[in-house]
Amino acid sequence: MGTSRPTDMDLLRIAKRQRLLLWCILIQVLSLCVMPYGLGVYAPMKSGIGVAIAFQSLRFGIQICVAIVVVMLMAALKRNIIWRILYIFLVLVPFLNLLLLVTINAQATCALRDAGIRVGFMGADLEVVRRRMYAHLCNQCGYDLTGNQSGICPECGTAIGPWYCHHCGANIRGNFSPACASCGATIVRSV
Repeated sequence: MGTSRPTDMDLLRIAKRQRLLLWCILIQVLSLCVMPYGLGVYAPMKSGIGVAIAFQSLRFGIQICVAIVVVMLMAALKRNIIWRILYIFLVLVPFLNLLLLVTINAQATCALRDAGIRVGFMGADLEVVRRRMYAHLCNQCGYDLTGNQSGICPECGTAIGPWYCHHCGANIRGNFSPACASCGATIVRSV
């Protein structure tokens, strides 16, 4: 059974939740560096039981947050509910969780790149995704400009900026080819 192509709203959800996931990966790695797994065993001997309980509670809280973000991202990717439940439990397994987080991040990256959205180190630029969602609307009044060839909004008279692709929202400033480099749509230039 094939998966349907994500809508622009789905892509925005994926981009936002991928960024959250990337922050979770970073926090997870930092928590492993700051609070090694043996700390729960050795902390009572060095600094008391209270410190050990605090560190383990913090680690458990981080794991719960990671599980929630994973479920949210997998819902945005429209993954089966069985996989979501399985990933909740697997994310709670030490060290396996980082492998799963990287795998889910790769799935989100593929979904965004398949839609023509550039993905950097900390995910996609949310402004690019938003521009793509609203590329067919006038920036001034919100009028639907689909099919507009004049380069001027008929509702408010605002000139339509020729620096964003009206199909995918990609920055086309300096692109002198007749087609958008990101999506291949014909670029309509206003005079």
